Amino acid sequence: MDEEVEEALRDRSAPVIALESTIITHGMPYPKNVETALEVESIIRAGGSIPATIGILNGKINIGMKQEQINELARTENCLKVSRHNLAEVVSKQCSGGTTVAATMLLAHKCGMEYFVTGGIGGVHRMGEVTMDVSCDLRQLGRTSLTLVCAGVKSILDIPKTLEYLETEGVTVATLGSYDFPAFFTPSSGIKSPIHLFNQLEAVSLIEAHRKLDIDSGILLAVPIPQHLAASAVEIQDAIEMALKEVSEKKITGKDVTPYVLERVNKQTQGRSLDANISLIKHNAMVGSMVARKYHDLHERKENEKEEQKQQAMPNRRRPVVVGGANLDVIAKPRDSSNEIMKFGPSNKAVINMYSGGVGRNIAENLMKLETNPFFISAIGSDTAGDFIINQLKSMDLNGMKRFGNEKTAVYNGTLNREGELYLGMVDDHIHEKINPELLKSHEDELRDAAIICIDGNLPHESIKFISDSCAS
Repeated sequence: MDEEVEEALRDRSAPVIALESTIITHGMPYPKNVETALEVESIIRAGGSIPATIGILNGKINIGMKQEQINELARTENCLKVSRHNLAEVVSKQCSGGTTVAATMLLAHKCGMEYFVTGGIGGVHRMGEVTMDVSCDLRQLGRTSLTLVCAGVKSILDIPKTLEYLETEGVTVATLGSYDFPAFFTPSSGIKSPIHLFNQLEAVSLIEAHRKLDIDSGILLAVPIPQHLAASAVEIQDAIEMALKEVSEKKITGKDVTPYVLERVNKQTQGRSLDANISLIKHNAMVGSMVARKYHDLHERKENEKEEQKQQAMPNRRRPVVVGGANLDVIAKPRDSSNEIMKFGPSNKAVINMYSGGVGRNIAENLMKLETNPFFISAIGSDTAGDFIINQLKSMDLNGMKRFGNEKTAVYNGTLNREGELYLGMVDDHIHEKINPELLKSHEDELRDAAIICIDGNLPHESIKFISDSCAS
């Protein structure tokens, strides 16, 4: 993962927008594909968001590709088109590939991204009721809670059946600024959109309500291509019909249909369809970034107002400060009371759970539940265990928790006997050595103004002495 993307997701400092990479590997010729990909990233930045192009190079999934990686992917021969069904194969065989809408959604969601911008999504192919040729994009959007901004469904597909399928999957489908659902190259498909949104603020309200309701399917926010950038509807339709006839004659099926038809349509229209494709992707990027930023700023403003109200309710109340360890606790217990724990031999059948732990962290969490607004000073790694701990303390002030990129978060492993008593405990807490006087000096103001300081007895001796001397003075 790119450092900028990782930081924005962790600190929620800016919205992160996922971008697919089949546009680079299969959607456009070189160098137009690279130019478009980089221009789209610039447009997203100009709108106040962070772009994260996702692609696979030699079996390694890259979240937030750098310019040189995008260039490498664009120049790689025999790049695969990677969807949900072959993602594991591409990684295991160390191949390179461009991620489709479905694969990009899957990976973006796993990384905590909430927005995705693309040109258009796949759908139900014409005669899909006979061939059962339905894009995985629709199924994935039905199981992924993010906002996908696009210019609708590619017009080579069966748009009415695609909208029916999206409804079945529970996807919220809305069109921004039009009553008609767009048809990718053109602003209108002639089909009424399920939801009409007048402006971006209405889109923000829809996203906010969707998240508050914790709906586990996605939002498809369709953005019609502006009329002055659109291709001729008649010209496009004639070219599509001709290309689909060739598809039938050449018996082209499955994932090869869309790239073939788009290439033929581009040729038939003498590049005008490609120009419209590039224009709509850039337009989607601009709108998507602005909507994401508006939602981010609104949410941040509401959080700040809540914090201000909280502080005003207790204006003279000093905060407790907790200094101590934060661990990931992995606890194993025999699966049933009849199982004996064996010191040696085969694996024991057990129930194993993970919890956030650590003496300091436990005290800080309980003080938070008592609404005393604690300040917690600790050290964790920039790893999955650290993310796990952070996610459980989201409503607490985490400015005192320092993350170290080259250190592991402390892990405690406890094995219980059948009575639930501790049988064996082991801890890897080397990172707690980082809670040293140097770290504590950076929080002297909080220590000085604290109502009370709670010290984890597992801290290094010099750290405890530093705090005691500070209190005494």
